[in-house]
Amino acid sequence: MAEQRSLLPTNVKPLKYSLHLTPNLEAFTFSGRESVSLSVKQASKSITLHSVDLTIHSAHVQVNNEKLAGKISFNKEDDTATFEFDKEIPTGDATLLIEYEGILSDKLNGFYRSKYILEGKEK
Repeated sequence: MAEQRSLLPTNVKPLKYSLHLTPNLEAFTFSGRESVSLSVKQASKSITLHSVDLTIHSAHVQVNNEKLAGKISFNKEDDTATFEFDKEIPTGDATLLIEYEGILSDKLNGFYRSKYILEGKEK
């Protein structure tokens, strides 16, 4: 039976991702910073995204020259994180800023590790 993928709310639509990832290839971990340009379709106080094997340290929304800090909660059943903001994010353009750490697993989720053989050596 195929695993069911959890669908995200449609109150925001990601338009462009800017990622900065720093892998640690000895510990199979990474740290990351991400900026996501958003189109806010429906005013909301929350944003939910997939977060498999991530530890999110901070989340902010930049909207109308104001930076809103989000409280982070995790749902392990569907591997999502939700950011709750004190103020409502109005419709229009916004930017989500996130800092996190993750695991370079071999499960083919997100930023993952793999291996191959080159000239008889495993890399």
